[in-house]
Amino acid sequence: MGIDTLVLTGVATDVCVRATAQDAQQHSYNVVVPVECVAGTSVKAHQAALDNISYLFGITVPLEHLLSACEQSLEIKGEKRSLV
Repeated sequence: MGIDTLVLTGVATDVCVRATAQDAQQHSYNVVVPVECVAGTSVKAHQAALDNISYLFGITVPLEHLLSACEQSLEIKGEKRSLV
């Protein structure tokens, strides 16, 4: 299928999202977490999970940066459309 990157979103950054990021990284996927698209069980746990993900398992980025990168990728492929 050619999939090499997973974008993770969801609730419980410090539980499900972090665990999924770890599993994905261990299966050789690139992991991207848009910070506006996740929420933790507490502010402290949420930030700790984001720090852990970006340190070990992937990258955390603003949603706007992710959308911009996706649009640039579409342009390279010759598709002219907006994601927003």
